[in-house]
Amino acid sequence: MYPSFILPGSGITISLHDVALALAVFVCFAIGPPWAQALEGIDARTTRRVLLWLGLLTFAGGRLHFVAANRHLFTDRPLAALKL
Repeated sequence: MYPSFILPGSGITISLHDVALALAVFVCFAIGPPWAQALEGIDARTTRRVLLWLGLLTFAGGRLHFVAANRHLFTDRPLAALKL
């Protein structure tokens, strides 16, 4: 499997990891709220809100982990740790 592909005619390169991540988030938001409502009676709107917060906190935690594991990259430029 190729790690990325180029859209024909546009020259845009797309990482397949990013595609898989976006697909997972979409499926989670599409399937999760109806399941939570059917199984536990939790409002779908509340479930979407919680999923959004968990997703944001997961990305923030991943970045924090990256910065902590690679401190040597940010010793000279500490504000670079805030870049995405």
